Amino acid sequence: ASTTGLSSDAEGDAASATDADGAAGADEEGGDDIGDMAGDGAEQEDDGEEMQPTEFMNDLDLDKDGFLTLSELMPEEDAIAPDAVEDMQKLFKTADGDNDGKL
Repeated sequence: ASTTGLSSDAEGDAASATDADGAAGADEEGGDDIGDMAGDGAEQEDDGEEMQPTEFMNDLDLDKDGFLTLSELMPEEDAIAPDAVEDMQKLFKTADGDNDGKL
């Protein structure tokens, strides 16, 4: 019996999901599966080693003050669409609970 509540056909469809280009490894919404595959909060570095969250934060914290500002998180302007800039600004404001401009 299925433990997910899906029929065996639906489970198979989800397991073999592809994105719009037919590439394997897509999530159920059609996007690529990315992120924390091990479930331990660490991202993979290009050399295959896991990057710990503190290393990730330290790499982004350009002024080494222990906080991240919007400018430290924002990609180069020519590398991101204008509407994505607005989205990043809104997300940062939401995450910045005390409105000090730092996370």
